[in-house]
Amino acid sequence: MTIIGYRLIGDKLVEIMRIDGKNADERAKIYLESLGLPVEESYMEEHVKSNFYTIFIKIHEDGTQELIDLAYHARKGSYHGRPFPPKRNKRSQEKRKRKPRKKDNTIKKNEKKEKTAGDQKKIDLSSLVRPEGVTVQEIMLEGRKPALSKLIVELEDRYSEAWEKEPLVYADGYIKFLISLGDYYLQRYKEATGDDSPEEAAKPQRYLDSFDAWLVALKEGSLFANKAINYYQQAAQVATQVAFIYFPQGDNPEEAEKYLKMAADLAEKMISLGESGENLWTYFSNLGTHYYETYRSGDALPVLEKALRYATSPDARIVVFHNLSLCHADLGNVSKAVEHLARSICLHYAINNEYSDVKYYNADIERVSSMVGDDFTDLLALRIALDFVGGGLTKDEACRYLKEIPKEKWPLSRTLQQLICGGVPLQEVPYRCEECKALLEDVERVINLQ
Repeated sequence: MTIIGYRLIGDKLVEIMRIDGKNADERAKIYLESLGLPVEESYMEEHVKSNFYTIFIKIHEDGTQELIDLAYHARKGSYHGRPFPPKRNKRSQEKRKRKPRKKDNTIKKNEKKEKTAGDQKKIDLSSLVRPEGVTVQEIMLEGRKPALSKLIVELEDRYSEAWEKEPLVYADGYIKFLISLGDYYLQRYKEATGDDSPEEAAKPQRYLDSFDAWLVALKEGSLFANKAINYYQQAAQVATQVAFIYFPQGDNPEEAEKYLKMAADLAEKMISLGESGENLWTYFSNLGTHYYETYRSGDALPVLEKALRYATSPDARIVVFHNLSLCHADLGNVSKAVEHLARSICLHYAINNEYSDVKYYNADIERVSSMVGDDFTDLLALRIALDFVGGGLTKDEACRYLKEIPKEKWPLSRTLQQLICGGVPLQEVPYRCEECKALLEDVERVINLQ
């Protein structure tokens, strides 16, 4: 199939795109929708003549555009959604009064056969909503009446309803359907760009035609890639909800792990398509936390490190730092366990200044200190700093307690001793924990007030 798109500029037709291939009609619809132009299935269908048709777009003086085809609208009795005024041609009115000729029985039989054949092509949606699921390829084998795009939307709604009523019955089928849709649009993205890699596809010389160039050059990236990401995201969310039903709500950690891994794999697919959304970290964090809760801290660490790479918000990083601390403590990595918990608490303090009371953080500090078997670490230094800022300690008391911590081993303790005991300005004190900057600034402020 070939589609040529023209713009009517003044009295001249200017070619703006040429699309070839079996999916040309679908890609043309996406192009028109992106321009905000009305697209009807009947409009597209009536333009198909053999394997070639054209699209006309008119540009007005104010820059607005519209889809035009006078012959189409004349046949439909409308023009851009407005009905044509009734014709008052006497001759045509007289023709309507004439008695129609009797149709031949053969014609009636043929019409009946065609109608029956058309009815047989209709897809029974209820038969496609089943616990084992359905794929796009299976849907296409059933036929494409109604159009595939409309059928997908209807099936999405039906699968969603079935899943909400009986989540564990329809979970696998719903996820299979969503992943199949993601894979379908991923394949179309590859066909449109001519390369599996989004980075390579971004090179103009790799485009197959002018439409492909426009498609990948969009600000938000390829529409096909975005659709694939959207379906992978939905599948990952369903898989995560199912996992939480199995564990901890139920007592089946093995089943929960299967779905958490599925969600993490889907997150990897989204990342490969250029997705960098702020929710990606949750899929890795959930899986890593599950490993920790099932006594596999060694497996949890690399997954949580990956979660940290995609945890862009402070709240997300607070959670991941905390969980990394527990894993390192469980594995006996004392310095890493202390460092990550200090970063988690400092970051929480930075965005929630109302929690300057050390009592709010005591439980976490005591837990990790007990796990690593050492009370004189940067976690004690952190507790002293919080108590000092909260007014629970004087400068002399804070200094006396800090000196009990070996500053050669613990960087936060060394920084605080220079600030509180040595009177060195913060700007002259090197510190490694960027998350603790707000707390250190408050420590200096309290020193200056005393």
